[in-house]
Amino acid sequence: MVSFPYFPFDGQTYHPKLGMTQLQLKDWIQIDRHAQSELQYRRELLSVKRDEVLQVRPGKDELCYEFYDLLKHHLLEYHPQIYRGEGGRFHVSTTGDSFSDPRSGHEALIQIGQWVQEDFCIVSDDIGKTLEAGLVCFPSRWSLKEKMGRGSDRIHADVPEFHDGLDRQTVSFLSHLKVEVPVERLNWTIHDSDHLYCSPLDPPREDLTTKNVLKESYLRIERQTLRRMPQSGSILFSIRTHQARLEEVLTSDSRRQLFKSTIEKMPNGTAEYKRLDILRPLLLGALG
Repeated sequence: MVSFPYFPFDGQTYHPKLGMTQLQLKDWIQIDRHAQSELQYRRELLSVKRDEVLQVRPGKDELCYEFYDLLKHHLLEYHPQIYRGEGGRFHVSTTGDSFSDPRSGHEALIQIGQWVQEDFCIVSDDIGKTLEAGLVCFPSRWSLKEKMGRGSDRIHADVPEFHDGLDRQTVSFLSHLKVEVPVERLNWTIHDSDHLYCSPLDPPREDLTTKNVLKESYLRIERQTLRRMPQSGSILFSIRTHQARLEEVLTSDSRRQLFKSTIEKMPNGTAEYKRLDILRPLLLGALG
């Protein structure tokens, strides 16, 4: 069994926070043993749910081209064992695919969706920090299409406590983000399935009990990064999704206690936002 790399529970009362730390550029993109299967799934989603997972606002193709070039050069520099440029094409050894230069912003994001496991959003550096383009194959119960064209305040309008100061902190932080200093943060939730594509319309499972909830529920970690693109000044937001069964994460008494304490103390509004209001009683019952 491969050890899950994250354990975000400290037993304290949960409050939304920025929680940014500086990112080493070489670690921007994460590639793991799930790459081949996830890239294949992303290809399928781009075929059957393209309008749900990919959006570019009119007139924003140049932002996608800038992102395309930035990511391509990063992969060639830091992951040459997987990616190479040859004969005017970009080759991905994970899948055996090769790509020519895109002719539209949509095509640029479609290609990127078949290169790496990360999802991406491009946010303009205007006053409101507007979402201009996105490739989100693995949403955690939210709709890219619904949030396109919104500023940060409206994108996060349903986040508990966001308008108690976190909204101003977020805009200030984004405004001062430097090209040479990318950052990262973690976000977590618990899902009742291992589906990577999770629509906000997906109904909760009704077959979970205290006997099976730890086996049938999944810790879902979003490792998020932010970096400013050098030409446009727009902000590139990446989301790398990791998940594992809870029983594979809660491997010791101390971990079980920290997890239990964290969800026990979670404010009801936050639990409802994370859709833990249904799972929480079952999880607490299972943990004793």
